Amino acid sequence: MTLEEGNLHLVNNLPKEWQGLSYRMLLQQNLLEIKITKDNIDVEILEGPAMDVMINGNWQRISPDRKSEVVYN
Repeated sequence: MTLEEGNLHLVNNLPKEWQGLSYRMLLQQNLLEIKITKDNIDVEILEGPAMDVMINGNWQRISPDRKSEVVYN
């Protein structure tokens, strides 16, 4: 996870030994829940307005009523 010019960038870099990682974070006006597994990255806005997030090099529009899920394979 990085922040570049105020934008969230997520890349799946889980260690091979890990099954997954989930956490909540406050970014600007948004409370986000992020879940990363070996197969996907889920981003959900729990509170706040819609926002753009870069997930594995692709911009995704995330809104409170629409969770983003990027699946690998």
